[in-house]
This record gives sequence, C-alpha cells and structure tokens, in this order.
Amino acid sequence: MYRYLTVRSDDRYGESVPVDVLVELLESVPGLRRTDLAFYEAEADLDWLHLALIACDGAGNYAVRKGKVPERVNMVELICSSGCPRAYEGA
Repeated sequence: MYRYLTVRSDDRYGESVPVDVLVELLESVPGLRRTDLAFYEAEADLDWLHLALIACDGAGNYAVRKGKVPERVNMVELICSSGCPRAYEGA
C-alpha cells in the first residue's frame, strides 16, 4: 500500500512557479536525490520516497514522463510506502 501527499497552490491549478525555483529548493533538501528531470527519490539509506514535479491542466489532469520537465509547476506529488511513516511525516 502507498501513501500520497499532493501539494498544490490552489484547487483550480491556476498558480504555478518556474521549475527552476523548485529544483533549487529540492536540491538543498538533505536526503533527496534527483533521478530524472522531474523526479526525485530518497537516498538509499532513508525510507522509500518518490517525488514528482507536475504541471496540471485546469481540471487537474497531468502526465509525467522521464526525460521531460515542465517549464512551470503547479503540483508536487510525494509517494511513499505506507510501511515507512517517517518519510510521509517528514514530507
């Protein structure tokens, strides 16, 4: 079983930030490592955690692909194992 934590600025996905702003922030977080242009995960010695930088349309629909990153991001999704409460609570 998995736990999801979705972070967004508003319920209409109307506000976004340049992806560079989030990349700079995430690269300063201890224990995270970038695995692709829009994906991060916890370092090997930490609880299982994946993070995705996402650009949703007004209805909340999105697709993420390896090798691609949106110019602007309006949602960040964290996914972790339900067996690892430290990762979820820390996020």
